[in-house]
Amino acid sequence: ELRAAKAKPFPDEDPVFAYAELVGLPREFLHLAWLVFKKRYTEPSVTKKYKDWRRVFRTAVEDNWLKLWWLDGTNYELTTRGKQAELEHKADE
Repeated sequence: ELRAAKAKPFPDEDPVFAYAELVGLPREFLHLAWLVFKKRYTEPSVTKKYKDWRRVFRTAVEDNWLKLWWLDGTNYELTTRGKQAELEHKADE
């Protein structure tokens, strides 16, 4: 539906951006999380569907479901899983 409407998956005022800013999560990590989340939930073999997938994504970011990053107390760094995802999605570009 979003592609057809040429709409962004998340409007600029979506709470996921405010959360990321509040905790200092870099935008590029948020973007990477979206790419991984989207791939995971749009594969043909996935039967689980969400009515409010934006809320589910926000929860995934807030709870670090994808385990893409870790916080050393001050700075966020990518985990091994995050670095692999980054390499995979760079290859897709």
